Amino acid sequence: MEIEFLGTGGAITIPRPLCNCNVCSEARDKGVPYSRMGPSIFVHGPDLLIDTPEEIYNQINRSTVHDVKGVIYSHWHPDHVMGRRVIESLSADWINDPPQHKKIDVYIPQQVDLDFKTFLGSRDHLDFFESQGFANLNRLTDGESLVLNDTKVSPFRLAEDYVYAFLMEKDHKEVLIAMDELNDWVPPKEVMGVDLAILPVV
Repeated sequence: MEIEFLGTGGAITIPRPLCNCNVCSEARDKGVPYSRMGPSIFVHGPDLLIDTPEEIYNQINRSTVHDVKGVIYSHWHPDHVMGRRVIESLSADWINDPPQHKKIDVYIPQQVDLDFKTFLGSRDHLDFFESQGFANLNRLTDGESLVLNDTKVSPFRLAEDYVYAFLMEKDHKEVLIAMDELNDWVPPKEVMGVDLAILPVV
């Protein structure tokens, strides 16, 4: 597994539009890494994209990503989901007739699936992608794992129980990725001693 940070800017990206503070001005002048887009990580190997912020198109275009086998969501917040139309762009075939859509696998943990029915039109939007042949929606019950390219991915809830972190296992190596909301979270014994932990600053 190789981990590529696509965006680490959190809910408020840097530079913020129309802001002329020193931080934003420096980010405009110098670019990356001073400029930072919304939260997203790509895991090479399983070729799994975690979360799709608004800036995901630019993030992928500037990345070393060559193929996306799946997309998984950590929670419903807008800075993690509002770029979900990238699923259509990654999948849709606008050249052939009839089209040969790729169909991206989208993995949705149990509480995220429930929240997607309520917030931001996420469920309707993803259902539309599936109906158009752009996506296969895979709803994961709590405790259920998935396997991509011999990598086991296990979502689990944090203390803020609408948010999921992910334990990834391959070749006796373990990686823990938590995208957000570590409030009051105490790591369980199952994730103690992982080879790599990627956690947000709290």
